Amino acid sequence: MESACIAGTGYQPDVLSQGKRMQSTWTESGDDSLCSVVLQDYDPEWVRQFEVDRERIVGALGERAKRVEHVGSTSILGMKAKPIIDIAVAVDSFSAVDDDAIVRLREIGYEFVPKVEFPGRRFFRRGTWGAGTHHLHLYEDGSPSWENILLFRDHLREHPDKASEYMALKERLAQMTGDRQTYTDLKGPFVESVVRQARVAALSEPGRIT
Repeated sequence: MESACIAGTGYQPDVLSQGKRMQSTWTESGDDSLCSVVLQDYDPEWVRQFEVDRERIVGALGERAKRVEHVGSTSILGMKAKPIIDIAVAVDSFSAVDDDAIVRLREIGYEFVPKVEFPGRRFFRRGTWGAGTHHLHLYEDGSPSWENILLFRDHLREHPDKASEYMALKERLAQMTGDRQTYTDLKGPFVESVVRQARVAALSEPGRIT
């Protein structure tokens, strides 16, 4: 196990448009992280934890939840990660994330955390502020943000060399800087390049980007 006072953000972009620089706003260690991240060795238990909460989320949201995916570093085999389970849900539109949905998610332990500066997602946290155990991210189905989180995850799953490179980068940056924004910015070029590589590859396979 390693720890360092580093940025709280992870690899996932909320916005990536062709020809435009990516704005990376996914939070692997969480929006409620103060100044530290603890990278733990990969734990197969993370998959089970996702499966348990996937059923609970589907039960709460019903037909609103079109897809539920395990994302973030805990979803990548062998990846060191902060032990927070990141879950992405696709909805038809954000109108589905209404007061009723927010109440239902609260009843299973997920607190809505408004992020007006990031209109491409809706964020919920399970666990206390500063010590969340699960992060829930709702995206509009088919949006660039939804596509990007799956493209990045799947590319790392399918290319162990890239996953190892990403893990080494995280560990190196954790030792280099204690500034959250600097940590995110320094990872940006790597994230951007992987997403673009994954998109090019996916475009050659009809139906790959879903």
